[in-house]
Amino acid sequence: MANVIFLDIEGVVFTGCYSGEADLNSVKNGSRFDPLAIYWLNRLVMETGADVVITSTWRYIFNLSQLRQQFSSAGFRGNVVDYIPIDIDVPRSRNIRRWMYTNEVDQFVIIDDVADDLAKVFPDRFIRTSYHRGLTFETYAQSKAILLDSTEIAV
Repeated sequence: MANVIFLDIEGVVFTGCYSGEADLNSVKNGSRFDPLAIYWLNRLVMETGADVVITSTWRYIFNLSQLRQQFSSAGFRGNVVDYIPIDIDVPRSRNIRRWMYTNEVDQFVIIDDVADDLAKVFPDRFIRTSYHRGLTFETYAQSKAILLDSTEIAV
């Protein structure tokens, strides 16, 4: 694995602008994912060769197979390869680092609508989206620049 997108779901591809009053069935089948956000995610994956690792709390509710199905049903054409460890007592930044220690990563970006500790721990790798708008051209372009940077990363 070379490039990795650590991806939140709510506020990135499941946006306040598009999801509206989503019921559990529409969430399970991916039909409430924002098509424009999925478009930008598809472009990002296609142009950088990145795989997706889920960081969202949705990993507490859905297993990897279900998450893959949701993304596929929403039109995502890339690979959802994993999710970070499920350890609610540990900050997500530590779970991301834990995941990177056991997997080969050349470049990575973290896309999320909530900064919590991510912006402090990964200031040059964190892209913050808006819950209402999700992944946009601007956040896609910022993410792409990070993933295509040839600077060696330190974990």
